[in-house]
Amino acid sequence: SAWTLLEDRLGTLWAGTLGGGVVRVRGGVFTRYGEKEGLPSEYAWALAEDSSGTLWAGTDRGLARFDGTAFRTVPLPQPFERPSIRSLLGDPSGGLWIGTAADGLLRWDGTSVSRVHPKEGGRVPGGVYALAPWRGGVAAAFYGVGLVEADTAGHVKVSGRSEGLPSDLLWSLHRDRNGALWVGSDGGGLVRVSRDRVETLGA
Repeated sequence: SAWTLLEDRLGTLWAGTLGGGVVRVRGGVFTRYGEKEGLPSEYAWALAEDSSGTLWAGTDRGLARFDGTAFRTVPLPQPFERPSIRSLLGDPSGGLWIGTAADGLLRWDGTSVSRVHPKEGGRVPGGVYALAPWRGGVAAAFYGVGLVEADTAGHVKVSGRSEGLPSDLLWSLHRDRNGALWVGSDGGGLVRVSRDRVETLGA
């Protein structure tokens, strides 16, 4: 089943599937990339294009980079060598924000990796199923925690039910052209966050 879609800067459509690897659709031609083509797993939960135009795939057995012909597994530094990835987002500096199933929110700068939330030694919350650019950093949808905002300087803000969100169980995020952040929750409806105002639009 197709889980995630990405249109790259050249207009090529990519689909990440759960069990079928990554599928590229270009000029009406479908090309499938699986473990034989370099993916660490056939379960590709996340796709992202970084600031240089490189395509990345996040799987349940780690990260892979597309080199134009095939995918190449990219092991991260220990202890996050092959995390089970659920979401990816490139940042303007060339790094990657990485949302995981069991290791929280990570940031990789191409050399080192750090856990942004929770901090090292903290209890790992639920999976991070979506990421979106937000206020010079990233917004992360944590399932079981709520909305986590972070930047490259290490500042973190966590918002949940006590801060006005209808649910801590978040699935999806989208930042619109006006700068508002749309949040999809499990059981709490659709939420719009704009200028620190939280508005629930429906359940």
